[in-house]
Parts: sequence; C-alpha cells; structure tokens
Amino acid sequence: MLTDRKLQEGFTLGLFRPEDAPGIVDCYREVYGDSFPVRYVYDPEAIVKRNSGSEQYTLVVRDPAGLIVGLVGLFAIDGNPGNYEVGQLMVRRRYRHLKLGQALSVAALTELPPLAGVRVLMAEAVCNTTISQKMALEHALLPTGLQLECLPNPEGTPTSLLSLFKIFSDTPHTIHVPGKYLDFVGGCCARLGLTRSYGNGSPPQTTAADPATEKLEFAGLIRCRFAKSGNNFDSWLDDFLETNQRSILQAQVNLGDPAAPWALGLLRERGFCLGAFLPSWFGTDALMVQRLPCRPQFDAIRLLAGDAEAIGNAVQRDLTTVNREWPE
Repeated sequence: MLTDRKLQEGFTLGLFRPEDAPGIVDCYREVYGDSFPVRYVYDPEAIVKRNSGSEQYTLVVRDPAGLIVGLVGLFAIDGNPGNYEVGQLMVRRRYRHLKLGQALSVAALTELPPLAGVRVLMAEAVCNTTISQKMALEHALLPTGLQLECLPNPEGTPTSLLSLFKIFSDTPHTIHVPGKYLDFVGGCCARLGLTRSYGNGSPPQTTAADPATEKLEFAGLIRCRFAKSGNNFDSWLDDFLETNQRSILQAQVNLGDPAAPWALGLLRERGFCLGAFLPSWFGTDALMVQRLPCRPQFDAIRLLAGDAEAIGNAVQRDLTTVNREWPE
C-alpha cells in the first residue's frame, strides 16, 4: 500500500481519496479550461467510480490545506487486464516551480505499477521536445513506435507522440509478422526482453466482426482495433476509407492472428505506413499502422539519439514505400 509522503513546504503526495474528486475537477479546469477531451474528468462522481476499482489509479499532491495542486494516473487499457497507460500529469501553474511534477512522475512509474498489478505499462511522450522522452527512458520505458501528428497544436504543426513500454510480466507466444516488418518487430522484442516465436501466417478463412473503433474528434483521429481479420477485411476497409479520407487513421492489427500479414498488406496498399509495435495489446502483440490525410512534417519532430531516433527513421523510410498520393 502506498502511504502518504511529505514533500517540501508541507505538501503531501498520496493516493486518491473520494474527497479529492472536486479538487481534481478544479485542477483540470485550471490547466485545461473546459477543453479536456475526456469528459468524465469534470464529473466528481465519475472520478470516484473509476478510482474505486482497477480502472484507474490516481496519485495527487495536496497543499497543507488539502487543496489538490497536481495529479497523475494509471489508466487501464481496454481489452487486456494488466495493461495500463500512465498519463494526465498536471500541476497548477503557481506551483510548478516546486518540481511537484517530477515527484508525481517518479511515484507513478515506480510505486503505482506494483499496487495496480501492472503487467505492461505504456506511455506517450510528445515529440516537439525531448524532456518527457528523457524522463520515460530514465525509468526504463523503451520506445516502440511513433504516432505521427496525432495531437493538435494551436501554434503550428500537430505534435507527434513517441510510444514507450515497460514490461513487468510477459507470456511468450507466437506472432505472425509480414517480412517487411520482421526486423522492426524483432528489434522491439529484443529491446523489451520478450520471447516470441514467429508463424508463417495464412489468409483468413471466415468473415470477422467489425473492429472496435474509437473516434477522438478533438484530434481528427480514428483508432481501429482488429482483433481478427476476416475475409471481408478489404471491402470493409474500402468502405471505411471512402468516408474517412480526411481523418488520421490508426489500425491496430493483432499479430496473434495468422491473417495479420495479409491484413497489413492490404493496409499498406491503401497508404498505411509503420506506426508502432504494441506488446500484449490483445493478450498477444499488435502492430499499429497509420494513414495521414496530409504529408507529415518530419522536421518538426524531436527525438532522442539512439532507439527513439532509429524508430523515427524507420517510420519515415516506410512512409516513402507505401502507395500514397498527397494532396497539394
């Protein structure tokens, strides 16, 4: 159990309590106004409900009077118990000089995962600066992909996100990877210390249900989760693209499905390029490929030298090989 900890000047770091919920709402309003895209953060009852089970674990910093001045959370990733994303780190502006964000980050990355029973931890680091990338790497979160221009930026080019993972517990399994992506996936598995065997893949034999689809309208982004790729995949994909040409599209394809290489080939033919390796995303691993409505501006992306930079280069190279015509 994580117990409250005294910080400098009478501030306290601790786990969420139900009475913190109104202060958390106030914190979101001060930092984001009314524009945060996930609406439950403005509902104290919803915050209490999410933190009452395994859906969310929140750390807060309280001032000496009990006011919530900062927070960070672990958020369960749908579809696979034990997979969590760390995020929504924020500190009220007038307290940022106290380095409370660093205290929250360290606790979220080191003490919350055992409490939550985390098997796989994911983080996303912005790529208009390398500060959050450095913090993630300091705590052994390793890069596995680059999500291109998926975060709106009112001041210019949309921001890309570096996908990072840390593995606490893993089950070896067989994955089916197209030959073009074997080196990329194999490199990610080696970096993360994962044991995988590689199948040959095969075309689908049956019709699959429609994928789970998540629309993030604030970003113009649509994410599709393909747990299984059926023989109706190509017709479904053509219909989907016809009505979503102007959106950023991310397709998460289950590499545990023998039909994954076939499905990824169809996606490449329609302009999708390499995005990210997602360990244990469906219980088995996944590969995310992405399609953008406009040519991305790689010169606006800042990546640390080493693995992060290599991943950025791999994504950029792959984009030049897909069948894609860009609007003028």
